[in-house]
Amino acid sequence: MSKKINNDKTPRNKVKNNNVSKDNDDIVISLRYENWVKGERVNSLTTYTKDENQFLKNIIYILNTLFPYVYKNWKNKGINDHCHPIKQNDEKSRNVFSKYIKLIKKLHPNLLKNDNEELELYQLGLGRSVRVICSKIDNILFPLLIDHHHLGYESQSYNDKDTKKYDYCPLRKYNKNQDN
Repeated sequence: MSKKINNDKTPRNKVKNNNVSKDNDDIVISLRYENWVKGERVNSLTTYTKDENQFLKNIIYILNTLFPYVYKNWKNKGINDHCHPIKQNDEKSRNVFSKYIKLIKKLHPNLLKNDNEELELYQLGLGRSVRVICSKIDNILFPLLIDHHHLGYESQSYNDKDTKKYDYCPLRKYNKNQDN
């Protein structure tokens, strides 16, 4: 029979509650929807990039500049001209919202199964053409797609010229490399 060993250690409360309260003003960015970086196309709106280099520049900008900016400045509500809700209060904004919803349904087919479901969409961006389109629930932003070329809102100064030929998708390349 084995000898019983007495535990002389006293437990300490080191468990932290990292749950986010709805009452908290801080914003959380959840990367729950993995296809937010996927290349896809619906009509003239595409999330494909020209090549791997363009995608890498954009994702580094998003993770290293844009998201930290949003975390730091979110409490200002309506952070800047490029970070805002995508409202549906006029024909132009309803058109933009509709374009994004069509692409979101293609990227995330399980997200909007019920026709009664509505998303509160936000656009996140700074001075460059790259925009991250997110759903917002309480104080959590869920990135749903990257508008690499500012195609949701038509703009001469931001829109890339010929995105129809773009076909780089990082997930397709990653998944192909996983098969080897």
